[in-house]
Amino acid sequence: MGDTNEGANDYLGLDRDRRPVVAFDLSGIDVSSITRARLVFTPDPSYETVQWGEGWPIDVHRLDVDVVERNSYVAYKSRTEEDPGTGSGITWKCRVDTRIEHPASGCDRPDRWKGGDIQSTPTDNFLQRTGAYDNLEFDVTADVIAGATNWLLMKHGDNPGVNERFLRLYSREGAPNEASAPRLIIEIGG
Repeated sequence: MGDTNEGANDYLGLDRDRRPVVAFDLSGIDVSSITRARLVFTPDPSYETVQWGEGWPIDVHRLDVDVVERNSYVAYKSRTEEDPGTGSGITWKCRVDTRIEHPASGCDRPDRWKGGDIQSTPTDNFLQRTGAYDNLEFDVTADVIAGATNWLLMKHGDNPGVNERFLRLYSREGAPNEASAPRLIIEIGG
């Protein structure tokens, strides 16, 4: 957490201080022919979903900056040691942190951002409930047609002093199969 890049983590953590970022390569796709686009995340059922009550919204926001994923990870699930990674990548404080291996931020203004240069209005939201392990599905059709390929997940209006609502979602690196990894499902019209 903090000013880290967790691009190689086994899972994507979502809570007050963790805002997963995903990016997809849509080169070679004619976006004008897209009729529907859904961003889908799968919760890890081995991790209990607590403190969500009857439901708390999770928002997906379009990111208006490019995302640089890197090779770092924080010790969570199957790894016992952390690896800060090397090179440049996205972090909590920087759109592109030039030295993710260093705990201090490696960027200057205008590259500072504190968690995301996002559209203020969420693209879509999902109501997460305690004990529910349904896929989180977001309609991002308008974003994709407009050329967006990057999104940030965040809990909607959570109390800054409350961090109990945590959700563990499969990452590409930790998913048991391709269908559980974060995915952008695109439907093309005829």
